[in-house]
Amino acid sequence: MSVKTIYTCDMCKKEQYNNTQFWIVGVVAYIFNSNPGSYIQPQHKLQVCRPCLETLGVYVQKRKIEEKQPEVPTIEELIKGLIDDSFAER
Repeated sequence: MSVKTIYTCDMCKKEQYNNTQFWIVGVVAYIFNSNPGSYIQPQHKLQVCRPCLETLGVYVQKRKIEEKQPEVPTIEELIKGLIDDSFAER
């Protein structure tokens, strides 16, 4: 059995198969009662996609993905490694 999760934007109702381009935005307000130490926490949250986030005036920078190139040894390093290995075997 497999499970497929579909994420839906709360504003525009567009669907996506991963949540990498979704953000949770919201407002939290604390209301203090007359009883010391007690408060009510009403909140409102939306899970929105990037275009809807930008319509709210919030702009997120795109991540720069740097591809790391594997270090390739030079010819001199390869030869030196072969010579060192051959002397180590003796």
